[in-house]
Amino acid sequence: QNRSLAAEIPVFGTHIGKRLQLARARLAEGEENTEWGPVTQTKAAFHDERASLVLLREVWTGHPSARPALIQWLRRLADDGRPLVRTRAASTVAVLARTDLPSAMALVIEPWATSNRFRHRLVAVNSLTLAHHIGTPNVPRILDAWSEATEDRRLRWVAVRAYALIGPERPGQALTALRAAARELY
Repeated sequence: QNRSLAAEIPVFGTHIGKRLQLARARLAEGEENTEWGPVTQTKAAFHDERASLVLLREVWTGHPSARPALIQWLRRLADDGRPLVRTRAASTVAVLARTDLPSAMALVIEPWATSNRFRHRLVAVNSLTLAHHIGTPNVPRILDAWSEATEDRRLRWVAVRAYALIGPERPGQALTALRAAARELY
């Protein structure tokens, strides 16, 4: 929304039940694991669990003007101190990568992978790994290229960490990439 204009959708306009009905969602009580142990919370969930994936893909590909806000939100999630929140950000980006790999790489994953912050690079690792596990093509090719990256050790670090997670399904390629990365260190 443009802050200089009146809001088109009122912030406190509709009842929560009406909003859930329009979104085809429901409220449910559930336990959330926290650093203090399980906590019971009220959560909203779509009736059809595929709805969130379809909605995310539609926003990313059908409404490019929404991308800056979505990217900013994902960056805030990646900065969060809670590992569960960062993992959710990574899984969201994995879905975006499955939908549009070039844009997700350029706008989200690569900036995280080249960040000086450890937690950003770790979210990049998790994003690539989860993207690979949901069938995103070319993730191993990206990791191969990054494991040989001599100009940026951060990319090599991300590749090595990602290979640790997907290596068991590609042991030969993972070992070759790890050897190449180790050779670069000496």
